Amino acid sequence: SASIGQGDSANALGESAKQAEYRAWWQPVLEIKFDDPDQEAPKLFWPNNVRAALPWPQTWILVFRVGGDSGKIGVCIAGRTAAYVELISALTPIKDEIVAALPSGSDYQKFNSGNGYTFNISRNAADFESESEKRDWLKSVLNSYVNVLRPRIKGLMLTNRT
Repeated sequence: SASIGQGDSANALGESAKQAEYRAWWQPVLEIKFDDPDQEAPKLFWPNNVRAALPWPQTWILVFRVGGDSGKIGVCIAGRTAAYVELISALTPIKDEIVAALPSGSDYQKFNSGNGYTFNISRNAADFESESEKRDWLKSVLNSYVNVLRPRIKGLMLTNRT
């Protein structure tokens, strides 16, 4: 039987020390209690984000942390290309209503890659006093994005079923 020896750095989940540290940082976000009882728990994606599924297939709210202490943290919506393009096309006519309902600082803009549009918000990691404050802000914004987007997407899905 294969076992992990004393010198190996993998934990019980098969994660390296760096991955375990990463999971520990994100754990409070993963344990979020959403206002929407139908929202499933977010999932961790190595190396820099958490995803909360949206009701539109193959789309999600992406919570990210890039560039360490001098980088950025934020929330946007994303997904697999075809499904995501379809969702954004359906949301575009109500984009101003959505931006107005999202947390202050949110915007509808092109992805950094230039590949389509997203609703997003980001802040400099250095703007926060502590790691805990960063996670609290991410959880608050994630919950708001769920509250604003899920009912609108569910409505679109009902009207698009003809």
